[in-house]
Amino acid sequence: PMMISSSILLLLNWSDTMMLGYYLEESQVGIYNICMKIVMITSLVLFSINSIVAPKISFAYNNNNITDFKNIIKSSTKYIFYLTLPIILSITLFPDFLLSLFSIKNNLANQTLFILLSGQVIAALSGSVGIILQMTGYQKSFQYILFCALISNIIINFILIPKYEMLGAAIASTFSIMFWNLCSVFFVYKYHNVLTFYSYDK
Repeated sequence: PMMISSSILLLLNWSDTMMLGYYLEESQVGIYNICMKIVMITSLVLFSINSIVAPKISFAYNNNNITDFKNIIKSSTKYIFYLTLPIILSITLFPDFLLSLFSIKNNLANQTLFILLSGQVIAALSGSVGIILQMTGYQKSFQYILFCALISNIIINFILIPKYEMLGAAIASTFSIMFWNLCSVFFVYKYHNVLTFYSYDK
């Protein structure tokens, strides 16, 4: 199941580009890919922290140390949010500058960038939900969530790309990211009674 989940995530990352390539010219697909790459910088924090907390989550859960288990989840969510926030703000405040590095001056590209960024904001707020489900024996649940996200992504792309082009692909990508993250947040809460979605507390 974990291998299948990784494969589905890979397909989710590429489905928009493949479908755009079918409908649009190469130049537009290239612009979309650059927008995606800029936005994916925000994921570096999530991937880094996931690699650190995965064994800790597994160890605490399998040793029935529920207090440590919940504390690790809450602290990792907090770190992900605060370390990702500067990257999100930088992209939000300087989209024209970032796109100009790739010689792109296109209002459609700006809109695409912001739509894609909104999905990454939800991912940052949701925390290490995928890792939590996979490290605690619920990898099949995570696999089913990702599969539903992939199907919805393909359907929305098919409907929106012919009409809205890059924006349609960005909407499909953002919806699928929000869908699997928020569903995972729900199931982590259901299985472990811990809310991973970030909320400020003193």
